[in-house]
Amino acid sequence: MKIKKLNLSNRAKMGGVAWIISAVALALAVLLNILANVLAERYNLAADLTPDSVFRLSKESADYVSAIDKDLKIIVLAKETDYTGSGSYFSQANEIIRQYAKISDKISVSYVDLLEKPTYLSSTYPNLTANSGDIIIDSGEKQNVVSPNSLINQDYDYTTGASTITSKAEQTMTSAIMKTLSGVSVKVMFLTETGEQPMGAFSDLFSANNYEIEEKSLVSGEIDGADIAVLAPGRDLTKEEVGKLDKFLENGGNYGRTLFYFGSAAQPETPNLDAFLKDWGLGVDRQIIAEGSANKIFGQGADDAALYFFADPVADSEYAVSSTGVGVAVPYTRSVSVYFESQKNITVKPLVATTDSAVAINMETSETAQSGPYTVLAMAQKLISDTADPSAEPKQSQIIAGGSNWLVSGESGQSYISEAAFSNGDYFINITNKLYDSDAGISIAPKSLEPGKITVTSFQALFLLFAFVILLPVIMLVLGIVLWAGRKNL
Repeated sequence: MKIKKLNLSNRAKMGGVAWIISAVALALAVLLNILANVLAERYNLAADLTPDSVFRLSKESADYVSAIDKDLKIIVLAKETDYTGSGSYFSQANEIIRQYAKISDKISVSYVDLLEKPTYLSSTYPNLTANSGDIIIDSGEKQNVVSPNSLINQDYDYTTGASTITSKAEQTMTSAIMKTLSGVSVKVMFLTETGEQPMGAFSDLFSANNYEIEEKSLVSGEIDGADIAVLAPGRDLTKEEVGKLDKFLENGGNYGRTLFYFGSAAQPETPNLDAFLKDWGLGVDRQIIAEGSANKIFGQGADDAALYFFADPVADSEYAVSSTGVGVAVPYTRSVSVYFESQKNITVKPLVATTDSAVAINMETSETAQSGPYTVLAMAQKLISDTADPSAEPKQSQIIAGGSNWLVSGESGQSYISEAAFSNGDYFINITNKLYDSDAGISIAPKSLEPGKITVTSFQALFLLFAFVILLPVIMLVLGIVLWAGRKNL
């Protein structure tokens, strides 16, 4: 009887110890889980296993953000649950937004529901125009607003006809942060009252890449106060208006100015503009280009398909840029003449050209001219040396002339410059960044959130079969036997 009492006592003790161990293990598991969540919330500990790492910042963004030495606030004007619940792309955008604070302790992220705090904007940011769902980037000295629509990009692949929605949250947010923290911005002026073609997409491209945007009439008043001017007129200019362009480029002898000029197939004859451009060694010809190389045409099936094509940047140009796009889209473009390569202090160089299979169609007679290649975008640079200091860097202004306004815009709501299928956006922002030594444009390809497929090799399939069908059950069986034998001997 004494032995039985002793066994019962031992069993009771072992049972108590087992309960204590279980309780301690459970408490440790809970504490570790809480600690892991806190650390993951503050630091970048999570692993992103998606093919394109859609929930993590690229190396370019991470390097920039980690070097930030100023305090910056990112304020999302919505409840976090409402924001992430708006769809998978906003859920991904929210994770990207949180990544900035995880990488840099100078950045904070907060959420403000305007329904709960209706006076928040008027009291905190009285001079800022923002709406529910917008994101405010605030450095204390400067603020910028990011709209939710700018976080998403709809691409149309002209080579396949497929339409996809991709996320450009990282590109937009990183550019907005750079724009907010930048002390000096390059100003871009869009000239109006010239019967101008729509330039909204070009303006959006500059705005997203840390350039300040303004509109100014070419008819009334002087055009000044900007570094870059954009002109896509639907009519000829008067001699007075041409004189304003000359004065703008000369900049009181300081130069340092750029004029983007885009012709169009709809323009009437423009003798005053033609004379102005010719003085710079450029001309936008009265002929439309049709591409003869089938693999360059994206307007498949249309009667005027050959007029919808993409061209390649001149290979030896310093402005050539690598891109995920198939080339620079130049639909319904006129050719651009280069009248001389160098004359006095002006040098002229082609930037984008067709293949030698392209032909030119006269805009008046519809007659077809000889085969190409034809230049469709060119640059003329005027270099002025400092006579007082010959060793000083020459001052320069330039005109970049294109044969089609669709190079930087589009038709029927489509925008060639913002679509990842083409290189237009990367190419033009690369030109301006190089001309003005700007580091504002970090180019980050849009990311698709479509679920990827996991491919498994034959070896991996056999290993998984062995591990989960044979090895794991054997291990569990052995552990069970060991535990059973141990409890039996208590």
